Amino acid sequence: EHLKTIRDRLLGSEQRTGRLLGLYQQILQRGEIVADNSIEQLKLQLSGLVVKHNGLLKVYNRIYGAVFNHNWVKQELALLRPYGEAIAAWLESDCQDESRLCQGQALKDALAWAADKSLSDRDYQFLAASQELEKRHVELALAAEKKASQLLTQANQTLIAAQKKAKQTIRRGIIGFVLLLIVAVSIVVWADIERQRRTAKLLKDLQSLEQSLQRQIEAKKNVREQLEEIRGKVAYAQAELEKERLNVLLQRSGSASTQLENAIKNLREISASLSLPLQLGDQGPEVAELQRKLNDAGFYMDRVDGIFGLGTVSAVKQFQNARGLVADGIAGPDTQKLLQKYRNYVVVVPVQSPDTLQEVRQYVKTAYLADSQSGAYIDAGSFSDQSSAQKRAEQLRSHGIKVHVVDFQ
Repeated sequence: EHLKTIRDRLLGSEQRTGRLLGLYQQILQRGEIVADNSIEQLKLQLSGLVVKHNGLLKVYNRIYGAVFNHNWVKQELALLRPYGEAIAAWLESDCQDESRLCQGQALKDALAWAADKSLSDRDYQFLAASQELEKRHVELALAAEKKASQLLTQANQTLIAAQKKAKQTIRRGIIGFVLLLIVAVSIVVWADIERQRRTAKLLKDLQSLEQSLQRQIEAKKNVREQLEEIRGKVAYAQAELEKERLNVLLQRSGSASTQLENAIKNLREISASLSLPLQLGDQGPEVAELQRKLNDAGFYMDRVDGIFGLGTVSAVKQFQNARGLVADGIAGPDTQKLLQKYRNYVVVVPVQSPDTLQEVRQYVKTAYLADSQSGAYIDAGSFSDQSSAQKRAEQLRSHGIKVHVVDFQ
């Protein structure tokens, strides 16, 4: 309730919220800033989130810093601004990508929205850069218009000179005039033929481009279908080997069991390597599963919605950085393979009734219904170490829920 009060104080004023969030973001980034007793700094102190000490402003305590962290500030700023995604991408490019700046009607809307608000320095920097780019565009347009006017003037002068010359030519004789007319007509006809030739070439190039894109789309579709077919065969082979391993265990053949376990492990690695890359804009159960794995690994704290948005991109990049991979935000086979290692120990809750899932979600919000060869079950969390999985299981047992831990390695 106390944290909610601090949040409400920080976000309560629509006119100053942007400025307060920007100021607080600076404190998070630098650790502390010099106090200047400005209205925004006083408002921020009154919220209880920061404290003034020895002429410096800093976060009141570590708990506040952990709750109201960088991600929280970015999320609130994105919700607050009509240009949230644009400024985030612009800052991500180290303020270099001018294609992310607001232009035209978008800039007018942004300036109208910001007119009665006190925003962060980053916001004003973004809006100023957008205005500067708009100004350059206007200057270029004016320069082009001026150049066109000059060309028109030159053309008029040329026309006047041509008319004068034509009159002189007429006076010299009908033959000269006819010859001049023939030359002029020839030039016009040639220009029209040249224009038609360029138009035909452009249409041909566009058709070639369309055909090339269509072939690429078909090729990508075929690759996806082939990968799905191969993954299906691998999954079938894995299931058959599991059955065979159980038979070998019943016959107590240690050597054969080890060989089968190695074969099953190899098939799992092959199946993981066949995973299609997931990236920004993708949707579906594969994305939802990726979000759960990132959540299990401690990198994704948002809602599992099956949509590969900016939050998922950020979580993938953090995971890739932590594991020494190229941090491109795309969940390729290498990234998915490393994530799979975090799901060795799964907390399994048998489905006792239609209400079992809702009951489990009272304590584990990310729990979901999963399928296995033995039937449906509720996945209440997956962990890389057994002790963490057992702690989750004990938590659920304390609420009277039947649960056990399964090693999926």
